[in-house]
Amino acid sequence: MSKSVDISGRKFGRLQVLKRAGEKNTHALWEVRCECGKVLIVPYSNLVSGNTTQCKRCYGDTLKVISEEIVKKMLSARADGMTYREIALEFGYPVSTTFNTIKREINSKSKT
Repeated sequence: MSKSVDISGRKFGRLQVLKRAGEKNTHALWEVRCECGKVLIVPYSNLVSGNTTQCKRCYGDTLKVISEEIVKKMLSARADGMTYREIALEFGYPVSTTFNTIKREINSKSKT
C-alpha cells in the first residue's frame, strides 16, 4: 500500500470517510458514505481535490434542482418580454445549438 494520510472520519462535501479500502494503481482508495446513505469507494486524490463530493444519485438531484431554477429564471425572462435569443445569451448558451432546446423547455414548463 502506498503511504497516505489517514482521513478516516473526515467529511468532503456530502461524503463521510469511513475507512481505507486498499489501492488501485498506487492510488489510495477510501470507503465513504454519502448523506443519502450510499456507500462507495473513492480515490484519495478525488476527495482532497474536490472532484468527488457526492454520489452520482445526489449529483443528479443537484443538477435537477439547478436546471429547474434555470428554467424558472428563463420563464421569468420570457414573461418580461425577452426573446429566446436574448435568454440564450443571458444564460451563456451558444444560440446556434440551444435555441430550440431552450424554446422547448420554456414552452413545456409554461403549459404545466
